[in-house]
Amino acid sequence: MYGRLRKGDELWDVFDEFEKMIIKLRSNQRGEIDRLDKVIARAKEAGTSEAVVAELDDLRARMEAEIAE
Repeated sequence: MYGRLRKGDELWDVFDEFEKMIIKLRSNQRGEIDRLDKVIARAKEAGTSEAVVAELDDLRARMEAEIAE
């Protein structure tokens, strides 16, 4: 996260839960990217058109960018 609350700030519990939620969402997204990597590999092995593989690669790149810190 970009910053933390200062000592004495209110809502520490809310901030901590929010931070845990972000970590969980990133972890879930990482799992989806791993699954997509397998699909892309299978698509390439099966001789799927380059245009379709390129779309899958683009989707993967966008998903990766969403979880970049």
